[in-house]
Amino acid sequence: MIPQRPTDASPDLATAPFRQVVLSSVEYHLLHDGPDKTKQELDRQAWFYSACDGWPQLKREVDDMILQFRLSHGQTAPADTGQPLENTILKKYHNGRLIDFKALQIAIYKCFISQLQFHYDWLALWRILYDLRLLEDTCLESFAKQMNNWFRGLLKPCKADSMGDYANPYLGNTEHRLWTEAAFRLHQTKKQSITGYRRLDHLCDTLMEALSCFAP
Repeated sequence: MIPQRPTDASPDLATAPFRQVVLSSVEYHLLHDGPDKTKQELDRQAWFYSACDGWPQLKREVDDMILQFRLSHGQTAPADTGQPLENTILKKYHNGRLIDFKALQIAIYKCFISQLQFHYDWLALWRILYDLRLLEDTCLESFAKQMNNWFRGLLKPCKADSMGDYANPYLGNTEHRLWTEAAFRLHQTKKQSITGYRRLDHLCDTLMEALSCFAP
């Protein structure tokens, strides 16, 4: 990628650490070329960057920058590859009609992906899809695999273990509409916090409002 001209506010790209060089270059190209061309160029040059220490982590950070740029500039849909979305966990029909998985993916992207802060956040999405009876396969490992296929390159990818930290023994076994803070406290484990519970509760409220139209 072509680095921008140094300014008083930008780092000296000739001596800056590798990470800062790449992030500055990506930021410049996002503003001037847009996310699609930036992503294409980054993928084309990945063979060069892959030889550098720390590239896998940096690549995830850059992919997240591109995703956040799309969100902040109104580009709320993931890139359309022209290929059908993988579905191994969701029901295929709603009231006798095929569910539009692309529309579901976009709805999740708009109301949830931009709010991701912790790996356990994904439990809220699993919980609501389960409560809406959209899941045929309710296994957390299967869910994580499909979500990481649908939403690639996130700094906070879906991890079954992280969801499991909050799923058991209460939140994963109780419909969201029945959650109470008092009951959560009775079942709370060492890996769980009240702050985490309140965050998941809020995410579930947001997701239920956005995704209820897909319910069978």
